[in-house]
Parts: sequence; structure tokens; C-alpha cells
Amino acid sequence: MDAKLNEDAISCIKNDLHSYELLHDKFLSYIKRDPELKKLVHSYKTRCKDLEHLKNKIERKNAEDLLLPLDERKGPITCDNIKQRITDICGIRILHLYIGQFEEIHKALMKYVDSGELHSMKRPRLIHGTLNIRNYLKVLE
Repeated sequence: MDAKLNEDAISCIKNDLHSYELLHDKFLSYIKRDPELKKLVHSYKTRCKDLEHLKNKIERKNAEDLLLPLDERKGPITCDNIKQRITDICGIRILHLYIGQFEEIHKALMKYVDSGELHSMKRPRLIHGTLNIRNYLKVLE
């Protein structure tokens, strides 16, 4: 894959990294200060992808793309499409104690997204902890 193309794409994110970090911090501020969210959120983990991991992800996604049939390929990741193709530059993982809290947390955050105060590139995903425990217990059997 063209290393220059990859470096150009990384530069686009690097030049705009402060915007990702500001949005990340804004989301975190709502999680910490919104009274409804404070009641629902047990804990959270945050991260912004470092540029070396971003480079690896671009290379991996470009290599995977080449393995697809021609009519399904999206083409290489470039400066023009990186923000649509890689949407996890920064992320926040919210942990809650009860599965029913997911919908309440989602609604509380989406009211800020819907009002335009926040922006989310990806839909929230529910990863249920007991699914991981079940898989772990199967390995132990």
C-alpha cells in the first residue's frame, strides 16, 4: 500500500486531533456532571488512539479491502475519507451495573446529540459482560 497516502491520512487526523480531544472532553464532562448520568454510570474508560495505532489500523483496513471482491472494495483510506472510514479516534467506554441502564444512558446522551450539543460518529453498542463470562467459563470446563 502507498505509504505516502497513509502518512497523508494520518496527518489529516494529527492536524485535527485537538477537535477530537475537545469533543472527547465534552462528552466526558456530560457523563461526570449530568445528574441523570451520574446516577446511572458506574465507571468509564477513555482513550484517544495514538498515531502509531492509527497507522496500523489504516494499513490493516487497506489490506482487508484488497481482499474483497472488486465491486465491494472501498479503495484506500485517504485524507478525504479517513473520518468516514475510521470513526474511533477517541472513545469512551461506559460501564453500568444493570443491563436496563443501557437504554437510560443512551437516551440521556442522545438528548445532547439530538440538540446538537454533542456529535457521535458511531452508534453506541451494548457489550453485555455476562456474555464474556459465559465464554470464559466454557474455556474452564
